[in-house]
Amino acid sequence: MSKHIINPKFAFKKHNKMVLNKRGGRNEEEEEEQQDAAEEQQAQQIEFTLPFNLIQLNGEINGKTARMVTDLLLAYDTKNKIQGWMQPIHLMINSGGGQVVDAWQICDIMDCIDTPVFTIGCGQIASAALTIFINGEKGFRVLSEHTSVMSHQYSWGVAGKMDDLVSAHREFNNIYTRMENHFHRKTGLKRKIIKEKLLGGLDNWMTAEEAMKMKLADTVLDFKKTSPFIIVEPPPEITNKQKNRKGNDGKPDSNKK
Repeated sequence: MSKHIINPKFAFKKHNKMVLNKRGGRNEEEEEEQQDAAEEQQAQQIEFTLPFNLIQLNGEINGKTARMVTDLLLAYDTKNKIQGWMQPIHLMINSGGGQVVDAWQICDIMDCIDTPVFTIGCGQIASAALTIFINGEKGFRVLSEHTSVMSHQYSWGVAGKMDDLVSAHREFNNIYTRMENHFHRKTGLKRKIIKEKLLGGLDNWMTAEEAMKMKLADTVLDFKKTSPFIIVEPPPEITNKQKNRKGNDGKPDSNKK
């Protein structure tokens, strides 16, 4: 198996300050042992979520939440490579939006990893959260029937000298172009419809069914009545064992007891 630079252990590494005891503090070896133990405990979070990889993105999208989500995306992708079998990542989102630059960070990492990311919308998917949601694997972008969906034109403010404001105007246009291209790639809608319906000046609120008709989602589920939305693939060794127990016709081999 090939070596991987990213280790799940380091995806959860936190540089916490050591608390000195009343006897004058710990020596370097004790501090290092405690740090290693803390990192090992944090790394076990990956194992606790088996047999599926779940990330929950709730609340405002900002630098802190983007760092958390991208760390987990990289960790789960690396775990799949180390284990030698592909288990999709499920990203469950309930957010009213936030910083568009932090949403782009999450989208870029979703695109660069090998593991497919299935997005699940529950509660509210609005603004920058919608940008992330539609970036999920096509065919596996799921909304609950009670989810509210909202798309609108981005908002941004800048202050400074006149030359600074003129210079910032170029970035305003760049951001809008990125958004338009993103919605076009992920929905296949005509740019005219995107400008009028999704990136217009007014907030466009939609039900889950309306969002699916706009090709923002692939499926709307009633979680109480529909089969589980978490897709779990068995490890290859288990699948191979099951195949070995059957004959060529797919039925159990009668010669084996």
